[in-house]
Amino acid sequence: MLYMSAAVTIIALISFLELCTYQDKTEKIFADITNNLDFAAFYGNMGRIREAVESYLQKGDSTELEESDAFWTHMEEQMGENYEEFIGHAADTAEAVWRKNLVGIYENFIRVSKKTVYAKAAGDMDAYLDNYEQMLDIYAQMDLYVKEITSRQLLEKAQQYEAIQVQMSKNYWLAVAVVLSITVFVVFLILSLSAQMTRPILRLSEYVKRIENGDFDFELEKETSSEEVQTLYHSVDHMKNTIREKQGLERMLNEQKIDNLKMGNALQEAQLRALQAQVDPHFLFNTINIGAQMATLHDDDEVADYFYHVSELFRYNISGFDQGATLQEEIDHTLNYVNLMDVRFGGKYRFDYNRKVEEEYLNIRMPKLILQPIVENAYVHGVRKCETEGNIKLTVLQQERQIIVSVKNNGPQMAEEKIAELLSGVLKYSKNPDGKGNGVGMGNVIERMRLWFKREDVMRISSGDGVTEILLLLPMDER
Repeated sequence: MLYMSAAVTIIALISFLELCTYQDKTEKIFADITNNLDFAAFYGNMGRIREAVESYLQKGDSTELEESDAFWTHMEEQMGENYEEFIGHAADTAEAVWRKNLVGIYENFIRVSKKTVYAKAAGDMDAYLDNYEQMLDIYAQMDLYVKEITSRQLLEKAQQYEAIQVQMSKNYWLAVAVVLSITVFVVFLILSLSAQMTRPILRLSEYVKRIENGDFDFELEKETSSEEVQTLYHSVDHMKNTIREKQGLERMLNEQKIDNLKMGNALQEAQLRALQAQVDPHFLFNTINIGAQMATLHDDDEVADYFYHVSELFRYNISGFDQGATLQEEIDHTLNYVNLMDVRFGGKYRFDYNRKVEEEYLNIRMPKLILQPIVENAYVHGVRKCETEGNIKLTVLQQERQIIVSVKNNGPQMAEEKIAELLSGVLKYSKNPDGKGNGVGMGNVIERMRLWFKREDVMRISSGDGVTEILLLLPMDER
């Protein structure tokens, strides 16, 4: 409003000065028009002189011409008294030239009129008629000259006045346009300043609503307005980060609790399935029967060695199940299981173990009871159904930043649908041909591996051309 008031005041002052200037110009025009009345005065004097001369010529008793010398003297003196005022100070202007010409015609008219009167008084008819005609010619010339000058001046002043009017109109509308422009600008400035003051607050309100709705994944825009608004933005940003960190910690704790519960359930389930497998009546019967046969056919050392493997198998399954194990411990447990299977099936199936990594990499920790169920799955669903010699191959090797444990067997091919179901978690237990669950299921193995290493890519299965291979992917960072 201060800017607008100052601008309007300046425009009003300029308009007032221009109005005064135009008023002076207008007054000068009217003064010039008024001065043209001098022409009419000269013309009127010449008319009086003509009427007096004609009255004398016709009647011979004109009162004004009774004393002719006094009359002519008065007319000449009147011209002399007003000459300077009539000619004006600008002697080199066109109007001054016109006025000088007019004075010359007037003086010539008086001179010829005097000659006419004197010729009439002297009775010189030729001189009288000649001077009278010359007087009328001069009068007619004066009449035309006065009319032409008056017309020119009136036209010129009219044009000047019209130009002044046009310029005044332009200035008026220019002033109106400037005032309106300034008004619009000031209103825009007020709205802009108001928006600059309220926009940060409205934007901050939107940020607070997003925080209330639990949305913390955004960054507050930098605000460069007042210090108070910057303080508010900093406080809201600090509050957002604090709440987000607190909720993140709570979410991590909840996820950890859920993972622990899942791991516990999976461990309990795996342990239960392992114990069920080991105390299976058929398994115990076959184990004891073979032990009895060995005691009859062989020395006590071999029988002791056999039952040593049995005891190690049971000991591994029932001790420290929830603490995990090293890869070496898993391999040793699997070799004990393979030794029992080799005795049980009388060397019918061949098992090969090949380690292609340094021994230190066998210290990688992993969930317990992972490798043995995979080898058992190779026996149950692979080599037992093989028409030719069955072969299971266990290989440990290094690839990039992970240890690869490969269990490969020949035998029937695993269907792609079943592989997809295992990796997706649909199948949870492996099945024996009789339909009973036996041992820890592959789905349980995959689930515990994913929970332990906290990633999805822990196992890969491929089957084709009579060979099935299962790969365990163990990150080296767990070493």
